[in-house]
Amino acid sequence: MEDTYLVGVQHTVAGRLSGGQKRRLMLGLELLGHRDLLFLDEPTSGVDATAALELVTILRRISMKVS
Repeated sequence: MEDTYLVGVQHTVAGRLSGGQKRRLMLGLELLGHRDLLFLDEPTSGVDATAALELVTILRRISMKVS
């Protein structure tokens, strides 16, 4: 939750999340299931520049933790 900046919306129904929050939720779910290998198909398509930058920043921070 903290890695994907979703602590503030942890009790929100998924259908009420913004586009960027939904992307981060899907990323978090993927990380829970497949920590060694992560497949992302166009993770920033359909979101605004701010949400895209936030997602890439999260991915970068997580990759630094793993390496």
